[in-house]
Amino acid sequence: MPTRKEAELLGLKKYDSTKPCPKGHVGQRYVSSSNCCLCSIELQKARFAADPEYFRRNARLAREKNPSLNISRAKAWRENNKGRFYEAVRDWKKNNPDRYRHLAMKSHAARRAAKLNRTPAWLSEADLESIGLRYKEAQAMTRLTGIKHTVDHIIPLQGKLVSGLHVPSNLCVIPDRVNYAKGNKLLEAWL
Repeated sequence: MPTRKEAELLGLKKYDSTKPCPKGHVGQRYVSSSNCCLCSIELQKARFAADPEYFRRNARLAREKNPSLNISRAKAWRENNKGRFYEAVRDWKKNNPDRYRHLAMKSHAARRAAKLNRTPAWLSEADLESIGLRYKEAQAMTRLTGIKHTVDHIIPLQGKLVSGLHVPSNLCVIPDRVNYAKGNKLLEAWL
């Protein structure tokens, strides 16, 4: 347990104090001001309760000033709190069914449009029939195994690096959970 001077020399922001603060808290204090950490938290909560809009506005301005920092923090939080994140998403879907349905429909519409735009005009009738057979194969595999199968685009239609075409040679039938895990990524092992 370093003293304030030791913590200052070590470059720490907090140190442990055995002397109680005016409110009777014994514990950590800030090196810069010697203020009690618990008192500072209580003061911050009281200020927020008095004027929450001030804090929201400042938080919004900070996010706008450095959006990449906010994105990286959010991504790190999701990675470290997967259970809480998925629970929050599930609750949001349950509490906002109309908004979720709207977003899902928008997403499905974009997917359909991408598929139409990525289907070349030069495909022959045999190619179109072959594409249809892949979808029938996925249904048959689902019935046969009891595991939902889907048609996957090996090179995604809307990939970040490269976009594939909706042609027979770019399609394969895989379990739905594998397709969901793959997402919009190009897996080099599949090429």
